[in-house]
Amino acid sequence: MPIRRRLGYLPALVLIFFLCVLLYAFQLHSLISTSRSIDGIEQTADQLDNYKDEPPNKAQLKLQNSPLENEADTADKALLESPVQDWVKFVRLSDDIFLYSVILDLRDGNMDYPCVRIVAIVRRRQSITCNFAGNSSVAASFYELSENHGLSYGAFVLSCKIPQQIKPETVTSFIVQQDETKTYVNVQYTVTEKVPPSMPLTYGICIPVLYGSRYGAANLVEFMELNRIIGAGHVFIYLQHDRLSAEMIKVVNYYKAKRMLTTLEFKLPVSEQIIWYYGQLLAIQDCLYRNMGFAKYLAFQDLDELFVPYSSENIVSMLNPLFSANSSLASLRIPTRYIKASEEELAHPPLAMKLTMAAEAEDVLFTKCVVRPEMVFEQGIHHTSRVIQHHYQTVALPSSFGQLHHYKNYPSSVSNERVPKTYGKKFLARYEQVISELQVKS
Repeated sequence: MPIRRRLGYLPALVLIFFLCVLLYAFQLHSLISTSRSIDGIEQTADQLDNYKDEPPNKAQLKLQNSPLENEADTADKALLESPVQDWVKFVRLSDDIFLYSVILDLRDGNMDYPCVRIVAIVRRRQSITCNFAGNSSVAASFYELSENHGLSYGAFVLSCKIPQQIKPETVTSFIVQQDETKTYVNVQYTVTEKVPPSMPLTYGICIPVLYGSRYGAANLVEFMELNRIIGAGHVFIYLQHDRLSAEMIKVVNYYKAKRMLTTLEFKLPVSEQIIWYYGQLLAIQDCLYRNMGFAKYLAFQDLDELFVPYSSENIVSMLNPLFSANSSLASLRIPTRYIKASEEELAHPPLAMKLTMAAEAEDVLFTKCVVRPEMVFEQGIHHTSRVIQHHYQTVALPSSFGQLHHYKNYPSSVSNERVPKTYGKKFLARYEQVISELQVKS
């Protein structure tokens, strides 16, 4: 074959070669891009799987959350950005003392200041010191909470005044020492000297300890949806996750995903029989201090209780004028109105829509409280035990303003349809939607 004829094929061969190179490069680029996308998705999924209740850093995860619902409280976004962890663990100092919450308290008050405080389980008072930077050592004082009832272990607050040579706001960690035992602790909550001009959360609810199998998943749905309508922005529940049913876990995860619920692992280091009422005093103090500077109003109640406003349909609209009219008002004691409910009825929610027979008189002894957290030093189960300034007040709320509906088997003779008539239509629509979506037994 002549050389000229052979060379005639060369341009075509070169063109085919370059086209093959370009095609290979394009496929390689696509493969790399796909691999990166898969890696990114897997990394995000791993982070969310590991989130659970011990996030390494909320700030790293906040951009991965879905957009907030329009009707959600502004606290939803604030919770994503808050440095407050949603887990607290007991730390053993000795068989006599277990440390729980660690607080930097800069408030000027009647309990000395500025201090670091530790909410703790104590069997015997020991010689404890707080060792700060620069070899500054301060003896801890012991403050016993008022509802320990003489059991072997009790709830205490240990306080160490910060030495004058140390700038209080710089304290982020210190050493707690008993004899030769030393434990390094980090400050979990900082209570500032001045009250912030505004709070991320307007009205929050603390459920100290969710125990036993009395409450089902549908009970939690009812509690969350009713309180959401009434005006609650966020709920904090202390519980043991390994004791929850599969249905309850489903409901918990649903409301956590909506940023309406924070669950805190609460596993006592001592037997429940040797500390008062499942140790809930410790959970109450932790919830109180973690919400200082975060929640404007904070209520303490159980899952079978509902704080119902009577002077307004919205609880914040009811609270605002009361607290605004009295700058010294630290706590409102809410009278309890028992709503008759048999054990069988309690097992089949929604309770508030079906049960309307109430006790004739309210209970003014076993009350629950709504507080301004930063004004309180010690919160009890049924009353505010100590305020941080002597002139701060705890006041009984007139029943015409609001009542705590407590659903239990109690003699009742008066009809009370406040809840179903005021919130029934809106509540039932939401309740049935969630029950259906999660396929929860009601």
